[in-house]
Amino acid sequence: MLKNWLDFLSEDYNISFYELSKKTGIAQSTLSNIRKKNISYRDVRFATILAISNSLGMTLDDMYLYLRKSDVVVI
Repeated sequence: MLKNWLDFLSEDYNISFYELSKKTGIAQSTLSNIRKKNISYRDVRFATILAISNSLGMTLDDMYLYLRKSDVVVI
């Protein structure tokens, strides 16, 4: 299974999806759908991105730069 941006974020910030759900108030099913359906961050609601960045102590600028890195495909 290909990793999407949420998988990388979880690994890089050493946070489980359960913890992320609790910290952000985003349902685990929503996070799971983003991963399983490989939904791009560009198609995720702004409020979701904001909640994730706030929960990780990131500014929106930092989050944007981080997410842009996930656009690079490594073969």
